[in-house]
Amino acid sequence: MIKLKRTAIYLIGFNILILGISFLIISTYGQSAWDGVYVAISKIIHISVGLATFICAVGILLVCYILTKDWYVFLSFITSVVQSLLIDFYLVLVKTIIASESISARIFLFTTGIILMSIGCSIYIQAKYPTNHVDCLMLSISRRFKLNLRKSKLICDSSAILITLIIARRIALGTFIVLISLSPLIQFISDRISRPIDNFINSSNSL
Repeated sequence: MIKLKRTAIYLIGFNILILGISFLIISTYGQSAWDGVYVAISKIIHISVGLATFICAVGILLVCYILTKDWYVFLSFITSVVQSLLIDFYLVLVKTIIASESISARIFLFTTGIILMSIGCSIYIQAKYPTNHVDCLMLSISRRFKLNLRKSKLICDSSAILITLIIARRIALGTFIVLISLSPLIQFISDRISRPIDNFINSSNSL
């Protein structure tokens, strides 16, 4: 029952996270650093954002293995596959439900996307399941070069921004707003939901 509860928490949080990512992408005002890479690649070679995410995930996990020599990093492959499938699904769903032509609609999508990403990430990390490929890269850099997580995250995000600049030759201003706001929001929400979720997961197995 505990495993079932953890899985439910993981799926709920992960779906909210991907929905938030979809909101940000559709707003066109900016997204997280690595999502910017996926969007840029999808536009250059005319593939879906989900497929671009999957291709990048394979490359990133190979880099993680090179850095750590630990096959455990490939557990993140499962999460990355799910992420790739969900991103395409939610992009179609959101575009169908929400008209994004107006400035007000795009501002709504952008601000709501940041909030949803923060909530989703705060929830799904409570399940303590394997992270996605970007988090795996951050942890691998931290382990390999003995850096704290803040520095390794800075390296990951900076690398993604540089790659996006090379591919797309532009970075949306909103990307920097996302980068600045996500971490404190995730920390703020996690501090308030970690204990209730932990109590739920470890509560009595009775239905």
